[in-house]
Order: sequence, then C-alpha cells, then structure tokens
Amino acid sequence: MKRKRLLISVLIISFLFIFYGCVGVGKNFKSDKVKDIKIGITTAEELRDWFGPPDKKGIDNGDNSWTYFYEKWSLFGGTQSKELYVVFDKNWKVKSFTFSSNLPEDQ
Repeated sequence: MKRKRLLISVLIISFLFIFYGCVGVGKNFKSDKVKDIKIGITTAEELRDWFGPPDKKGIDNGDNSWTYFYEKWSLFGGTQSKELYVVFDKNWKVKSFTFSSNLPEDQ
C-alpha cells in the first residue's frame, strides 16, 4: 500500500513538473525594496512589512539573523534563485545584509 502511494505521488509530481515546466521553493519576495535597506536605520519590523515573515531565523555570531530565499527550477530554463540575508543588532536594526540573485528581473 505504501509503495503504491509513493508511486502515485511521484507520478503526480512528475506530471506537474512537466505540465507547468517549473518548481519553486520559498516565497518569491519583491527585490525592489532591497535598495532601501539602510544599516543602523532599517528595523526588523520594516523588513517584515516589506518582505513578509522570513523563511529562516537564526543566530550569527550572537546576533539575530533572518533569511529570505526563493529558488525555482525550470525544465527549460535551468535554476534561478535569490537570497536576502540580514543580521540585526541588539535593537533589531540592520547590522549587515547581503543580497544575491540570478533572476532576470533583478539584473
């Protein structure tokens, strides 16, 4: 029974991949606000308003960090992704951040 369910699941996922031509992971956050991030000024609350809740939360050398991530695989276009990684100071203001993307709209 489990084997049959697994086979059906694989077939459905394969069909969707072929039919739609791409699969995505994460939320496709809007990159246009990245240019507005200012170190020591922009707050975590502002980032949440601009990008929504982070995909991951963590600790970087004792400071809180958030990660926003989106990746999509296309049957015909390869892999495209973008990531915004933010480290906050003790007052929840941006201490540092990095943004990388190979999506056409971010070039």
